[in-house]
Amino acid sequence: MSQVLFAIVAVLVALVMGLQFLVRYRARAMQGKPVPAIPGPIGIQLKSAKSALLYFMSPNCGACRTWTPKLKTLSLKNQNVFVIEARSRFVTGG
Repeated sequence: MSQVLFAIVAVLVALVMGLQFLVRYRARAMQGKPVPAIPGPIGIQLKSAKSALLYFMSPNCGACRTWTPKLKTLSLKNQNVFVIEARSRFVTGG
């Protein structure tokens, strides 16, 4: 029984690590390339911005609950900062 449990845990750990490597690989492949077109008002503002901060958050994330109020305040002062709630697609920003 313990060998089966160990095998299941090992497979899950390997899967998580593999996904992390995939995300890093895709991010490095996009480095230096223009941002893909984003529809809606954010896309219009991003097209004219030299740089921007897109912060994707989830209300279930503990770290997000800490940072989101600070970044929402920053987004009111800076038109190139956007807070995007991933679950509801609610967007705040300049």
